[in-house]
Amino acid sequence: MVLKIFQFKGKYGALIRYLNGAHSYILLPYGLFIGSYVNTQVFLNKFYSKNILGKQVPLKFLKKFTIFFNINLKVKKRAYYAISSGVYCTLLSQHHEFNLVKVKLPSAKQYFISNKSFCTLGRNSNLFKKYQVLGTHRLNLMKGFKSVVRGVAMNPVDHPHGGRTKTNSPELSIWGWVAKISH
Repeated sequence: MVLKIFQFKGKYGALIRYLNGAHSYILLPYGLFIGSYVNTQVFLNKFYSKNILGKQVPLKFLKKFTIFFNINLKVKKRAYYAISSGVYCTLLSQHHEFNLVKVKLPSAKQYFISNKSFCTLGRNSNLFKKYQVLGTHRLNLMKGFKSVVRGVAMNPVDHPHGGRTKTNSPELSIWGWVAKISH
């Protein structure tokens, strides 16, 4: 059951409590709220009748075109694919003889992944983060983003390339030597 929802690095997370009393943190799927039930499935699908949003399942139990995120590879024990805000993967095909599944990632690339890897059903929360506008340069600086200004756009006091209205003359080093060789 979801006890608490919090935001961390632009993604929403949830503190959940299992039936045995253990607590855990998960990435929150879109559509899950405080009081919703979440479970982890390790056994075969016949023991559980329906797929619940936020359920953590091995990839081998999913059907074709299922939407999921937070693929957790068993090799390094950390999430590798589809952990950004609002993204999801799609299962394209299963290859049981090789223990592989073909997955379409958010970047539209298609990878073969071990079918023993766990994933979370649904789509990652905070879908509208890409539309968020930080108002000022100061707010960007506080979040760790620093704007980059081209040297040509500066004054000659600020940068060796500065002071020209056009960029026809060659780029110079700090000591006045030609920095770029044109062929």
